[in-house]
Amino acid sequence: FDESVLPALEDYKPQFVLISAGFDAHRRDPLAPLNLESQSFTWMTRMLMDVANRYAGGRLVSVLEGGYDLEALAESAALHVTELMRRAGLMGRVRYADRSGAEHETDHGPHSGPVRR
Repeated sequence: FDESVLPALEDYKPQFVLISAGFDAHRRDPLAPLNLESQSFTWMTRMLMDVANRYAGGRLVSVLEGGYDLEALAESAALHVTELMRRAGLMGRVRYADRSGAEHETDHGPHSGPVRR
C-alpha cells in the first residue's frame, strides 16, 4: 500500500478519493492471503484522507464492501469509520478494544505506522 498505492495517488493527484472499503485482506478472512491486522485499516484510512486533503479539498467517499470473517469485518469497519469521523472533527479521542477485549483510548487511533502483515 505504502509502496504502490500511495505513490500512485501522489503522482495522479486525484480530484476526489473513492474508497472501496473491503476488509477481506484481514488475516482472519478465509479468502485472502494478505494477513493485515484490523489496525492496518485505520492507517490506510488516515493515509487516504491525507491524500484527499492534499489534492481533493478533502473530498472522499467510502463505500463498505465487506469481508468474510464477521468479527474481523466488524472490528475493521468500526476502526475505519472511527478514523473517518475523528479526522473529520466529529469526535476527539478514539476508544477501541483489541482482540483480547482489552480497551484502549488514544488521540491517534490504534495504529500509527505503516501497514503490517
